[in-house]
Amino acid sequence: MKVKDYQRAPLFNDIRLGIVLIIILVFSFTFYLIRVPSGIGFAISAFLALILFISPFILLANPTLIKILRKDIETHPIHVWILPSFLFVVLLIYAFITGHADGPGILKGFLYCFVPFLLFMLLKNSSPVLTIPDVILVLVLWLPVEFGFVPDLGIPHVQSVINVYLLIGLNIILYVYLVMRQLPDMGYTFRLKDHEWRTAVMNFLILLVIAIPVGLLTHFIVFSRTMPSFGEMIQKLLFICFFVALPEEILFRGVILNLIEKQLGGVKKAGTIAMLISSVLYGLAHGNNSSPPFIDLSPGSLGTWHVPWAFMLLATIAGVFYGLTYIKTRKIFAAVIVHLFINWSWFVFFSG
Repeated sequence: MKVKDYQRAPLFNDIRLGIVLIIILVFSFTFYLIRVPSGIGFAISAFLALILFISPFILLANPTLIKILRKDIETHPIHVWILPSFLFVVLLIYAFITGHADGPGILKGFLYCFVPFLLFMLLKNSSPVLTIPDVILVLVLWLPVEFGFVPDLGIPHVQSVINVYLLIGLNIILYVYLVMRQLPDMGYTFRLKDHEWRTAVMNFLILLVIAIPVGLLTHFIVFSRTMPSFGEMIQKLLFICFFVALPEEILFRGVILNLIEKQLGGVKKAGTIAMLISSVLYGLAHGNNSSPPFIDLSPGSLGTWHVPWAFMLLATIAGVFYGLTYIKTRKIFAAVIVHLFINWSWFVFFSG
């Protein structure tokens, strides 16, 4: 990769920020790892796996690096296979160390790492709007993790808190849409301006005022009888931010809302319509959750579906505010902040 002189300062400033975030995450994870009953070898493998899996997607929050990578794969198309190869090798080594390297598991891992790139290259999708290839790509990355079609491999491998395939999927979707697809204005950066922070905090407070009464009336939430320790609260804050809120906001706001909005083109209030559609999809995506209350549906011979209607309703409402934040700031991380504070408040005050 060739770096031009004018690119060096912004490139290395964002790289330094990314390294700081990686260190903070690893430091927090280390405290969790200390309490997990596993041998030193497994602990070291979990530690290294976390660093190797999170580093790409955190360092990709660097607009200058994205431009350099785009130019690199235009000049050397074969370089597009570096990331999936790296992810698969790390996955393979970690699976062997933790005893999860059986034949079917290795095959599923190989397919999960390489098929999205192969699909993208075969379909040659470079349209700035939502297309069928986008839907296929999202489903190929999302459904296997959501419904357990891939091996249940976590970090650490006992009492896991992070799904390895979630991290792989996050790396792939960012690389495909930022570098290969070159989706403009996705807004993937960890740098927020003062007014963007204010927008995120204000939308969080408004959402909280709405969500608490709805949650209490639907019996979805109850006030906690005990409070987590300070260490647990800080650790949960970081884990929710990077392993729950960030992946969901990248998918539903950065990709889905963004592409639907461009699909609508000159339609009046295209952003609002795209926000509402992505919010409903976000609510429906919580339909396989196990949090009561439920409505039981029996669609023919398919069995009974326990629909967590309250969770889906609250997720849809939350999706509206995440979407509003994204539209207002055009920054994924601003929506992540709202999402983070909501989930963290639930953990601290309403988790039972």
